[in-house]
This record gives sequence, structure tokens and C-alpha cells, in this order.
Amino acid sequence: MNKIIACMVVLMLAVFALTTVAAAQKVYLLPQQSTSAYSSTAEVEIWVDAINFQGGQINLTYDPACADVTDWTRNTTNFPMGGREHYTGNDWITFTALDSLAGEYRVGTLTVQCVHEKGCETVLAFAEPSELFDAKGNPVAVDWQAGTFKCSGSTSAATTQTSSGGGSGATNTETETPTATPASTVTQGMAAVPAASTITPTPAATPSPTVSAFVLPTPTQSPEEKKELPGFEAVFTILGVLVIQYMKSRRRE
Repeated sequence: MNKIIACMVVLMLAVFALTTVAAAQKVYLLPQQSTSAYSSTAEVEIWVDAINFQGGQINLTYDPACADVTDWTRNTTNFPMGGREHYTGNDWITFTALDSLAGEYRVGTLTVQCVHEKGCETVLAFAEPSELFDAKGNPVAVDWQAGTFKCSGSTSAATTQTSSGGGSGATNTETETPTATPASTVTQGMAAVPAASTITPTPAATPSPTVSAFVLPTPTQSPEEKKELPGFEAVFTILGVLVIQYMKSRRRE
């Protein structure tokens, strides 16, 4: 009886140990829930936590209308061999180590871009035939834990949800908020200028010439003008006669 009880205890411990090991072995994303704005990217790491594995293959799938994997950087330190093929909505990734590994290892880093302007959310799933292998190429049982990527969208593409009617026949209408046109700028306290109107600038008034209070000097007469004065030659002749008479009178004395 005691032997039967002992065997049952050993069997239960073995099952518990196997269950614990199986639960510990997993492939997961870090962070498991990532987010990014429109046209921006987020880095998501792929990790493996297992024993006696040497490589693997991953078929990562997602909604291509919401997200796109723009880049993949493998951890070449632990997995020097591997590759990546990119398709619309999924990426095929392979990785291999030189020796058998046990523990927690980062396989590589995904660069995920938000491609939906209004915002969305997609699952980053490990689809078939994703598999982990040991040194002999045999599959290693692991828990493949999917993640999510949230695209928060663009602030300029905000939408408004309006409801019409009620009950089961209610419909939701999505109205997109128009983006302000740069041509119609409204300044506080001023009316908006229509985009189609053209304002013709008024030419500046031409300043009137300033008249300086300036008096021109009286022109000086030239020697030729002086000779034309009446009586000038007669006066010169009389002076000459007087000089001659004065000289004669001096000689007489």
C-alpha cells in the first residue's frame, strides 16, 4: 500500500514538473501592447524563454491596413544566422544559434509603423507554421503569446460620430472634420478673407516735390557787358587828356 502511495506521489510530482516546464517555455512580444501615432513607429521585441532550443521560424501576421513592419533587426550576438522576408500583412523570420540554448533570449526587434490616419488596432499574431526547434531539428513545445499594436491615428483627421434614429434601426454616420484651409485665415476681431478673393494693393501716393526757399544770386556782369555801358570810353578819354595836361604842367615847372 505504501509503495502504491509513493508511486502516485512521484507520478504527481513528475506531472507537476512537466507542466511547470511547459508553462515556462514561451515566445512573446515586449511590450505586448504597443502603440504609435500616424506615420510614426514603435519598436517591438520578440523574446524566447525556453530550454534546449537552438533556433526557430516565425510567421508574424497583422492587418496591413492598420500597421506595417518596416524593419527587423536580429540579435546577431546569440543568433548569428537567420533571415527575414516581408510580405503584405506578414513577415517570415528565421533565427539559429551556434549551440543549444536554455533561458530567456531576445530574438530581435521589429519596427512597426502606424499606417491608418484615423486610428485602428491590430493583433500581432504568431501564425502557423511558427515553430521552435532543438539542436536535432525537433519541435520544442512553447506557448506562443500574441500581442497588439494600436495606431492612435492623426490629430488632424479627428472624426465625429453622430447617431440617427433609435432602437435596432439606429445607424452611425462618421463625419470627418474638415481641415482648415491655409488660404482663409481668421484673426480675432477681423472678418475672414475668402480664399478666392484677391486684394490689389493700392499704390502709394507719389510725394510732391519740395520747393526749397532758395534765392539764386544775382549773376555778375562779364567784362564784355561792362564795355557796352554807354559813356565808358568817353570817361576813359577825358581821364587820359587830364593826365597829359598834368604832365605838361609839371614839366613847365
